[in-house]
Amino acid sequence: TLYVACVEADLKIVERYMHAYMPSYMGASTDATVYYPYLDYKFKNDTDRPIKIEAVASGAKVTCKILGVDTRDYYIKFETVIVKHIKSETIYKEYAPDNAEGYVDGQVLSKSSPYDSVESKSYRNKYDKETNKLISSKLENHETYDKRDKVVVKIVDPNPPITPDDTTAPSPENTPAPSPDMTPTPDPTPAPDTTPAPEPENTPDDTAESTPVPEPSPDDTDPPVPEGTPDGGSGDGGGITEDGN
Repeated sequence: TLYVACVEADLKIVERYMHAYMPSYMGASTDATVYYPYLDYKFKNDTDRPIKIEAVASGAKVTCKILGVDTRDYYIKFETVIVKHIKSETIYKEYAPDNAEGYVDGQVLSKSSPYDSVESKSYRNKYDKETNKLISSKLENHETYDKRDKVVVKIVDPNPPITPDDTTAPSPENTPAPSPDMTPTPDPTPAPDTTPAPEPENTPDDTAESTPVPEPSPDDTDPPVPEGTPDGGSGDGGGITEDGN
């Protein structure tokens, strides 16, 4: 632009205004806008020689040059530093189907494309022609461009018809969980008594050896039964007694 050409020609800028939104065809803090008679752009040829402005248009692009006799031992580069960058967003604004404005769903309300917010600084840097070393750096601009979001219409019916898909499914009944089994735990079986039983004492009746029965002696034999008497009486009848009766 003419503004960049004037800065790189190291001319004095008298009046310059930035755009409200950063233009896509220029870098940040390197633009200038004119809205005559309120906003204007002015510069001054503070050299001792005349200059010529050359502008060439090609389609939607205009290239500007400052022509003159260059007696300087340095050159100027117009350089920019981005301090902060905030992205624009897409915002949906709700309207009823019978809105008075006649907006339709998906209609874009913003007047033009959205813009990001950018805070930037631009410097007029002076370099040596022979060594290309930086000689000096002068802050030309420090400014922030506004952010503009994209606004899209969203038609919302305040009383939408109820469809089967919109009904709320009944919540399942809360079946109580079964209580835990409260069967008592059986008492542990006592361990058997391992104490040995006492051995029974041997009584005389329980002795293994019985008292031997003495064999009958000759004196213990039964006396012989006397033979019967001639008259046939029994032996139990009348035997002869000691007295002879």
